[in-house]
Amino acid sequence: MRIVVCYYFRDLSISLGEDLAAALVNLGHDVHCFDSSARGSYMVHKRLAKSLAKLVGAKAQLSAYFSARQERQLAKDFLGFCEQIAPELIVVIRGERIPVDALPEVSSRFGAKTVVWWVKNPRWESRLFAEAESYDRAFSINESICGEGIQYLPSWSVNREVFSPTPFSLKKRQLLFIGTWSPRRQRYLEAIADLPLEIIGPHWLEHLSMMHPLRRKVAGEWVSPAGMASYYRSVWAVIDIHQMDQDHGQGVNMRFADVPTSGTVLITEPSREIERWQLADRCAVLFTNPESLRKAAMALLADAQRCGAMSGKTAEVSAGMPTFADRAATILQSLNRERSEV
Repeated sequence: MRIVVCYYFRDLSISLGEDLAAALVNLGHDVHCFDSSARGSYMVHKRLAKSLAKLVGAKAQLSAYFSARQERQLAKDFLGFCEQIAPELIVVIRGERIPVDALPEVSSRFGAKTVVWWVKNPRWESRLFAEAESYDRAFSINESICGEGIQYLPSWSVNREVFSPTPFSLKKRQLLFIGTWSPRRQRYLEAIADLPLEIIGPHWLEHLSMMHPLRRKVAGEWVSPAGMASYYRSVWAVIDIHQMDQDHGQGVNMRFADVPTSGTVLITEPSREIERWQLADRCAVLFTNPESLRKAAMALLADAQRCGAMSGKTAEVSAGMPTFADRAATILQSLNRERSEV
């Protein structure tokens, strides 16, 4: 089957699109990746214009203009791309910016089935409800909204080609956080700013003052998937903090599988997936607020025997987790059922 996967396919992008595409290829399909990232020249003009517009109070109007312009350009690029491929299936990992209105023309012209996999933050989920009926199948990482018309499909999956463990004896007594800045994440990490901690991710330095205690913890703004895997397996524990408040059922990110597959302890917030996979105290330590994060991190760093024992359990945990081939198979199998059965 000829399949087009739409997501961000650039060096700075999360590897989810590449991981799904590779899984579909391994299942025997002809897969083509459409990069729906904002185009470079567009971004330069947008940043300059928004800076000027901010001075006269017109930033919101200009942002709307550029968003509409970007959607029109992406729709045009997407149609041209599909004309070359003639896809039988289009998988849109949302995320990306292709307007849903661009899909019917491609679908009708080539008879392509369409699937959306909603992996964005819960803040924008109202858009999924508005778009879901436009696709043949709709998936979301937020289990709490799934039901008729929207199926549950987590984004986390085991990728052993990239992530692999290191013996605990070779790991550094250090905590690691990789992710973009948010006010909530800063507030939580401030509670452990005096502990052995390293931060990697965009926008941290621009939000931290020169004298802020977290500033010296920032090691960089970006790391490749291979580099991330190296960081994950080199430390005692990786910290996962939601960008914003969310409930137990609103989904977890790719660290959920990547960290255990790296043989490393995960320090994370409670979630339905943590409960379902019984990770607490096996290979994960939980926290619910900045104070409990500090308590959990200090206890782990003070007990090498406990941390090493939890690291030793990660192989068993990871072995039972689904792979990206499993996620790809779920998407394909769903197309064999009538929508009324979903």
